[in-house]
Amino acid sequence: MLRKTAVMNSSFDFRPALLRGAHRLVLEPDRIVLWKGNGREYMRFSEITALRWWESGTRSLKTRGLDLFAGPRRLRLSIARAPQADRSDTELAGFLDGVAGLLERAARRDPGLEVTLSAGRGPRWAVFLTGVFAMATAIGLPLAAWMTGPDCRMAPVLVAGALLALIGLPMVLTRPWTPARRVPAAQLAEQLRES
Repeated sequence: MLRKTAVMNSSFDFRPALLRGAHRLVLEPDRIVLWKGNGREYMRFSEITALRWWESGTRSLKTRGLDLFAGPRRLRLSIARAPQADRSDTELAGFLDGVAGLLERAARRDPGLEVTLSAGRGPRWAVFLTGVFAMATAIGLPLAAWMTGPDCRMAPVLVAGALLALIGLPMVLTRPWTPARRVPAAQLAEQLRES
């Protein structure tokens, strides 16, 4: 929900999760202020050195977030909702409008500002290494069964190995050492307004 607090200030209210208290994102002319139940965090637009948009989810929950970096300091805005949630969910609409407004203001200050589309290096490497483990097990399990001799039933072991390979191969192909995709901040703001 958008609330104009002054000519140049805008505030957006949202609950980051069902059991969490309300947050208010206030966009002032020169800084971002995130009010939470336990106080506030802020960052000046001039301090922003990097932006990262990420999404993760399961069948029952989708989490979206924007990380703002000022050197080693990070300000995280995030919301968790059902995967099918859309703008009819006022909390999600408030969050998306707030993030879009933030990105628009940041892009006006720095037209070349880009947003990295990734959860970060840690999660990307975790997915890759899980895939490597699945692929190694997919190869090692039938190999170990074959080495134990003819008494072993190979069909179930081969099926299990094939399933592990099907799960692991896409994870191995994520290539976490490659740079994450980047888009202009203004372009992501436009996409969020339309979503």
